[in-house]
Amino acid sequence: MILRAAPRVKVLRVITQLIAAQRDLAIDRVRIEGISGCADYRGTVVAEIVDERPRTFAFVWDCAWRAAHEGWVDSRGNPEQVRAAREFGWQCFSVWNDVSVREGGDELIGAKPGA
Repeated sequence: MILRAAPRVKVLRVITQLIAAQRDLAIDRVRIEGISGCADYRGTVVAEIVDERPRTFAFVWDCAWRAAHEGWVDSRGNPEQVRAAREFGWQCFSVWNDVSVREGGDELIGAKPGA
């Protein structure tokens, strides 16, 4: 289920990342809430897990970030985001954090101190 309209390719990138990063989870269905920008797609994905509590992951897929990370710039000095998206596809996640609420508390799994 997608809670906001988003380009299909960006939704598929999130699902691919979920499957690649969480190979051990028996995923029944997912719910994505994200905001799509020109070079990015950010939000959360909730994975409904067979016989377990749901897991929530915060994500930022950002081809401009990946291009800058690779040192790829165009003639104007801007990150070559199209090249990064083409060459890395779904592997442009600058953020992928498990932010699921732990049982019996309100701590976040994978949260950074002060977050």
